[in-house]
Amino acid sequence: MVLDKFNVKSNTINEFMKASDFVKKIINIMLCITMAFSLLGVHGYYVSDEIRVFVVGQRVEFDVPPTIIDNRTLVPMRAIFEALNANVEWNEYDQSVTAERWGITIWMQIDNPRVRVSSAIYTGYIDLDVTPRIIENRTFVPLRVVAETLDANVSWVGEVRTVFIEESHAVATFNGINITADEVNPWIVEALWELEIAYDGEPSEQTVREHAVRMAAVNKLFEIEALRLGVYLTEADIAQTIGQIESFRQQMNAGNPGDFYVWLDDMGFRDEQHLSRALNGMQLQLRVSLEIIATPGEIERFGIYVETLAAKHILVSFDQHSDGDEAREIASGLTERARAGEDFDTLVRTYGQDPGMLANPQGYTFGPGMMVPEFEQGTRDLEIGGISEPIQSAFGFHIIKRVEPDPAQVTISPGNVRNGLESMVDQGEIVFLPALSYLYVGRVI
Repeated sequence: MVLDKFNVKSNTINEFMKASDFVKKIINIMLCITMAFSLLGVHGYYVSDEIRVFVVGQRVEFDVPPTIIDNRTLVPMRAIFEALNANVEWNEYDQSVTAERWGITIWMQIDNPRVRVSSAIYTGYIDLDVTPRIIENRTFVPLRVVAETLDANVSWVGEVRTVFIEESHAVATFNGINITADEVNPWIVEALWELEIAYDGEPSEQTVREHAVRMAAVNKLFEIEALRLGVYLTEADIAQTIGQIESFRQQMNAGNPGDFYVWLDDMGFRDEQHLSRALNGMQLQLRVSLEIIATPGEIERFGIYVETLAAKHILVSFDQHSDGDEAREIASGLTERARAGEDFDTLVRTYGQDPGMLANPQGYTFGPGMMVPEFEQGTRDLEIGGISEPIQSAFGFHIIKRVEPDPAQVTISPGNVRNGLESMVDQGEIVFLPALSYLYVGRVI
């Protein structure tokens, strides 16, 4: 058998998590923790013409829907202020609203274009081009002004009519969409691992930060696709995340109580909610990928191409021939016979020592990373119908014949979808902001 890696073909989340290269690294290094996929919340996403608002990954539910007036998004004041954990008061006498958060106070009045902003060291005014107003007996306020004045970060994604609000500051933008520190931090460790493989020596801290931004941008695309496709998490998904976090807590605290929170900080998570968003996001990424695979036209829209190879082979196994020179000599003789015109399938059945070939007489159909590297490259180097010299791997010597792939066995995996989104990020525009240099990388460098 020459299969080297498990290719993700299952539609189960557990198998996807076990199969991920990133998850394998975390399992080996961090006590089976899986982390740092798209930072999405636990609420469902639905495709419609309504305007959606997410605050720190949680969808804000409004009893009267948000609206757009003169290119400004207005929302019911109480729901948005409560989602931002701001204290809010309504003054019926002068039709004004006062909200306070983190020492910043904002005062707004119905039909008044001036907003007063004050803190312990500052008082000033902001002029609005769209004023607060009453709609269906609810007080509506301009969303961006309110959130940014109270020190939150706002992004509008027009293609899915969605506002994303984050607590942390923006460290980069991708195609004009803010990427925040909370979205980048959990990717720092994985970025370092990937770059250590690519670099001869340690990459610089700034290189690690920029690579982590790229990963966060891919996750942002998954967020947008979840909204566009109407993909959402199930109650079982959410319950699984809760169970995972409790398992991690028990493992981390087995030595010293409190180690779980030390570990959270080391891995770039602000708190348990931050970790929960990452784990929920990982599950949602799988659901989005499977929806893209199953929906006609989606693979083409993303330009996803999967290289598919197919080959038969005669394996002269080291298990059967412990003497390497003897195995090589046998393989060379079989190569000469195959190239001289003997029936390859007959040689496989008579001399081949890979049981998998008996079960797959038409040959193996596979993609990148599914076979041992020597077998994959040996196949790629051949023309259709070509027969290789003996190629050595850990299993023995392979005489490979490349054949046409069986269309019925060509599959697209969730990993292929992620590769497609990574290509979209590479083709997009990422702008690194000055705040990126403040992200802490010292824990992993």
